Amino acid sequence: MLPGRFLVDLPSQVTIRIRGFRKARRTGQFVASAPITTAGAQAIAAPLIFVFSPPENIKAIAASGTTCMIDPGGSPFLTLPVGASLAPGAHVDVKLRLSNPDGDPIQLLYQQVFSGPGFH
Repeated sequence: MLPGRFLVDLPSQVTIRIRGFRKARRTGQFVASAPITTAGAQAIAAPLIFVFSPPENIKAIAASGTTCMIDPGGSPFLTLPVGASLAPGAHVDVKLRLSNPDGDPIQLLYQQVFSGPGFH
């Protein structure tokens, strides 16, 4: 048995809007902005992570880590820079950077925000 707690899934407490990916000429990476906004009337306590899953041949660049206790396992995640909490109606703008050597269309297969200290 592993010690500690699991993270809390926040499907109805946040909205995630990923703006279209574009290729950065200088780096060749595909980049997008993903504003994450609280949808409820209460603040969401930190730490917060954004878990996403690109198609198999597309890899995340500069992710904070990969999941092992959140399905799908091995998904990249980004720790959100929110201080102690994300206030009601507030948003944090996340920058996604992906390596896409085949130039395939990018559609994330999974995207979710989790809260609290615990296993990823």
